[in-house]
Amino acid sequence: ISNSAYALNYGKYDSYETAHRNVLNIKAKGIQGAYVTKYVNDIRTKVSVSDIQAAAVTQQELDKDLRPSGYRPINLEYSGKYIQIGSFYNWDAHGYDDTFKNIESTIYYQLQSNNAVKFFIGPYTDQDVYIELRKIKNIIPDSFIKTL
Repeated sequence: ISNSAYALNYGKYDSYETAHRNVLNIKAKGIQGAYVTKYVNDIRTKVSVSDIQAAAVTQQELDKDLRPSGYRPINLEYSGKYIQIGSFYNWDAHGYDDTFKNIESTIYYQLQSNNAVKFFIGPYTDQDVYIELRKIKNIIPDSFIKTL
């Protein structure tokens, strides 16, 4: 770590899955902002998509992580269209919270089979979804309509 930089590392783990489970435990104790980093030969590198895809992340673990921030699991029984506002593999390490706090709607999430997490607002009727999409594009320009 270069001069004028700060870091806090909590431990070493032999897999992304083990490290991520510990992050979830740390966050459950009220310490927000924790996330997994990867080192190869003592050099920090990016956590790869294959690292994340290989982990066994359960819906219950995701719920424990995201519910305290006010996000809700998506209910597929609701009818209507949603606006997708994000999709992240390493959701703990992204700064989407800063952007999402500017959204007045409830934000829903959905765990994908490849461990990506998608975020949505809605559901909206056909006539309202385009009005809401125009509003949300002022905050998240690459948002789009998604029928679930």
